[in-house]
Amino acid sequence: MEAVPNIEEAYVFAICTYGVAAGRSLTRVQAAIESRGGRLSGGFAVPMPHNGIGCGLFSDSRRESLLGAWEGMADEICEYVTRRDRGRVDASHAALAMLRPSMLPFVPLLFRVLGALVTRGGKALRLTASALCTACGVCTRVCPTENIELRGGKPVWGDRCLTCFACLHWCPEGAISIGGLDMGITPYHHPEVTLVDMLAQRDPAAPLQARDIDR
Repeated sequence: MEAVPNIEEAYVFAICTYGVAAGRSLTRVQAAIESRGGRLSGGFAVPMPHNGIGCGLFSDSRRESLLGAWEGMADEICEYVTRRDRGRVDASHAALAMLRPSMLPFVPLLFRVLGALVTRGGKALRLTASALCTACGVCTRVCPTENIELRGGKPVWGDRCLTCFACLHWCPEGAISIGGLDMGITPYHHPEVTLVDMLAQRDPAAPLQARDIDR
């Protein structure tokens, strides 16, 4: 919030995307703005394709529907902001979202996660690379917190993981998983974004390998 000049007088709006539920993300942003004397005039939660545990249970048609719905939401948000409306701050409860009928297929996965935690502890859900890993370094370059480094020809994760799963979804070999377990995650990214785009954004000066192209 320090980057917003004259926040006390500024018209501020925020947009967050979510896969299962927006939770209290926007109300936290609102509190942060108010702590500096400003006001969140509009907070918009936008559903997008899920890329975490169980994302493989979402069909391609469901993903396309969510991406298509964004166009209408974008128009709605633009009209709201253009009018300088105030008062809307979206929020939801993750627990309630899990009770929706569409979330029933996730129940077995939840038990799998709980079982792993009980039998192996928190380390069971750490990201890891299988023997398929070729030490190409893509995971180290797409990580937004620079939390991954190659040691002995294998990626090693530090303690700054945001669980964005960029490393898992962009691994060219599909070698990365959560604790080596099947958590229902199918590699996915926005259809208009390529690995070349990701690598160029993170490290524009880094050369691209031939295998990185068209992925």
